[in-house]
Amino acid sequence: MKKISIILFAILFIVSCSEDSENTEKNNTKKNTEIVKENSQTPENTIKSFIEDLGKKDYKSAYEKAKVKKWGDYEKFSSEKSFGSISGTEIKNIEQKPDKNGNAVINATVFYADPVNGDNTFEQVFELSKFSGEWKIVSVSLVKHKKVTFSKEEVEKEIQKFVLQNYKVFDFAIGDLNNDNIDDVILIQCEIVEDENCGDAVRPLLILVRDGNNKLSVKAKNNNVVYCCACGGIMGDPYAALEIENNTFTVSHFGGSSDRWSANFTFEYNTKNSDWELLKTVSETFSVHDPDNTSNITSKTKKDFGEVKFTDFDYENFL
Repeated sequence: MKKISIILFAILFIVSCSEDSENTEKNNTKKNTEIVKENSQTPENTIKSFIEDLGKKDYKSAYEKAKVKKWGDYEKFSSEKSFGSISGTEIKNIEQKPDKNGNAVINATVFYADPVNGDNTFEQVFELSKFSGEWKIVSVSLVKHKKVTFSKEEVEKEIQKFVLQNYKVFDFAIGDLNNDNIDDVILIQCEIVEDENCGDAVRPLLILVRDGNNKLSVKAKNNNVVYCCACGGIMGDPYAALEIENNTFTVSHFGGSSDRWSANFTFEYNTKNSDWELLKTVSETFSVHDPDNTSNITSKTKKDFGEVKFTDFDYENFL
């Protein structure tokens, strides 16, 4: 009888230890899950997720990450007068700052694509508090990102290193090309001998964009955007102008003889794929003998030619 009692005790002890071990393992798993969840819900990750939600037009998810009274209810938050017009986002910089009045503080520089109210880059200060263990945005201050500009003299010196051998600077324009409010550069080159020999050599066009240290680098190149020197007919060189405006750039040409023509190509920055695409083409023909009655203007957009990347563009396909 004594032996049976000892055996039963041993069995109960083993079962008890097994249950304790199983419970401990479950508790540890639960704690680890909670730790992982807590680590993923840092103030910085919350802001990143909020901005990404807006870019994906997941306004509901973005709204649930905030408790900002002035934003009102979800209907107001998701309207085009508020956040509902945002169609794309790009985080340029994000960093955590010292806490303020017990709230976590995150500074973020963000580009917002907004076809209704206009694209722009903003420097934002987010304040966050914890509600039931989750970080929520309680305050946002918007400060328009300061424009960084460079003089023509500065740029002229800086672009020399991008000039190809046996080529020279033909023309260049300064302006923001990728919606970050920092001056970039469009550089057109031509052969050094072009002044004496106006031939059919290509004129490379380079898109030069500044990095976080404001240093220029080549982001894209195309030899088939700018007409050659001899492509203008009896009028000679058809190149007319290069302009950067509202984050787009336009190359213009003009040529012909008694029958004149012009061809303008405009490119824009696509924030979704961080690349440049053809936005529109505008061409005109007319006779110098009767320009008012012979003028014919043709304008085409993406609805006509679809998506054409800057690097794939060839003016011969748009004559």
